[in-house]
Amino acid sequence: MKKVEVLLLVLMLFSTSMVYASGLAMPEQGAAAMGLSAAVTARSEDLSAIFYNPAGIDYVENFDLMFGLTPIIPSHEYHPFREQEDIFSSIESESKTFLPPQIYAAWRAKDNMVIGLGVYAPFGLGTEWDEKWDGRYTSTLADVQNIHITPTIAYTVNEMVSIGLGVSYITSKATMEKMVDTGGLISPALAANTVYDSKFAFDGDGSAFNFNIGTIIRPIGKLQLGVSYRSAFDIDYDVTAKFTHKDTLKTITLAENYTAYDEISTEMPLSQDGTATLNMPWMLNFGLKYDVSDVWDTSFDIDFVGWSVYEKLVLDLDKDKPKDKITFPKDWENSFILRGGTTFKVNESFVARGGVMFDKNPVPDETFDGQLPDSNRWALSIGAGYKLGMMQLDASYMLLKFFNREKENAVGIDTDYTGDGIVDRFDIPVGYPVGNGKYKGIAHLFSASASFKF
Repeated sequence: MKKVEVLLLVLMLFSTSMVYASGLAMPEQGAAAMGLSAAVTARSEDLSAIFYNPAGIDYVENFDLMFGLTPIIPSHEYHPFREQEDIFSSIESESKTFLPPQIYAAWRAKDNMVIGLGVYAPFGLGTEWDEKWDGRYTSTLADVQNIHITPTIAYTVNEMVSIGLGVSYITSKATMEKMVDTGGLISPALAANTVYDSKFAFDGDGSAFNFNIGTIIRPIGKLQLGVSYRSAFDIDYDVTAKFTHKDTLKTITLAENYTAYDEISTEMPLSQDGTATLNMPWMLNFGLKYDVSDVWDTSFDIDFVGWSVYEKLVLDLDKDKPKDKITFPKDWENSFILRGGTTFKVNESFVARGGVMFDKNPVPDETFDGQLPDSNRWALSIGAGYKLGMMQLDASYMLLKFFNREKENAVGIDTDYTGDGIVDRFDIPVGYPVGNGKYKGIAHLFSASASFKF
């Protein structure tokens, strides 16, 4: 069944749900940092530097400990193109809240050396749509959980220069679900019919290693410069792929004692194991911090993200059904992020923060879909910190707004993705649910942390 081969090619896995600097990723790894829109590459003020720039923990005097939590509430909307408004309806994604944690610790081992450990989740979000929505053949559920465990060392070279190194062990779990046009495989007359749709579900567990290095330079008293680099890495997953076929297929007889359910279950097995690899990008960050006065400072970052490593996804299936190896092109592009932040010291105990960010999206129009609809985005953030003896309490809020974006490609339809992959929306069969239309998105991020000095 060649159609099944093409269909499984289209229903592929993670897509934009597993991304790092876009796609609702979470580079906000501390409440103070998020209040500055993460313009912190040149800052050495709290233990979230273990993530941002390992050289930044050089300020630790004895032993510091930090606990944090960042609830994230994203929301996406889909609106069909005007010519299909009588067929499809606008819809919002299901409400979901994500709770990535942060735990950091560091102690001064020598006069010029600090050793630290961080446990955090810099990406791991997802979306959920109704199983009958217009884009059900692209995605109905995407959920990713990732934890990074990062031992870190910072070394003070002299009064002007500090350097740092961290090595991360990454553990990851991914789940994806989508509907499959099983009726269309049996007969064109049954295409895009929810009565016959099958469900594809994917679960995978994987791991990887990567490293980050950084330096902070203090050329003059009021100025700090920071540079950090995070290496690219590949997450290797052991996967279980499952198809759930509806009993309505048993009512369609193809031969004596042989139904459409039997045929589809043979070509799309109910369960099989496999492997998959996801290529994640490198990041290169440059930052500066300038003390305008004794109570006011500003910082600016530019982050470069090497998404060009994400050329394709490959799934190897043990039962070779419908084929042993399926490749799905992505062809993402390198991107960048601009950040700015400022702090104002109200008194010896209280500090106020604010920030702004612009994030250039790496996903090309040819492979954009509704699994985690992503686009260029901007953000505004505010925050505050209060010092109480040996304890520091920080809280912040970020409004993340996605630019409106249209999907008008062939992702989710029977196509071999040859050429540039672009299919004009008027060439797609009317009423075929691939989620072509307009997407809007917004996210609310809250963060709180408690830091202790011993």
